[in-house]
Amino acid sequence: MTIPLKNNELINLVKEMAFQGEDFDSIFLELDKRKDSFPKEAIFKAKSNISFHIANYQLAKQQNTKALTLILLGSILFLIGISITTFTYFSANNYYILAYGAILAGVWNIYAGFLIYKKPLEDLIPRKRIYRR
Repeated sequence: MTIPLKNNELINLVKEMAFQGEDFDSIFLELDKRKDSFPKEAIFKAKSNISFHIANYQLAKQQNTKALTLILLGSILFLIGISITTFTYFSANNYYILAYGAILAGVWNIYAGFLIYKKPLEDLIPRKRIYRR
């Protein structure tokens, strides 16, 4: 026999399983296993939140992918800036071009992408803005 948890812990269980990448059916089956230790209302409420938490997980994964894209584009921009600077420095001309704009923009994009990427997935869910008057 399992030790009964609080009703809100069922919803937390659904959220935790969704953010571990579990699919709808496996979460649903896990809730069915626990139906003897919880009231029907709590099970129903937890089952109705499965899709919501899976959607939030997918949105968080999109934000994570966006951060990786930002890091990649920043790296490309940084390498372009370094390449232009190096090429013009070692050319036979009496001058060279310091592409500091591309270098700094690349470093900034890498830094911004890393800040987003290192956040936990639960923090990457876009917040709904509520406008009140």
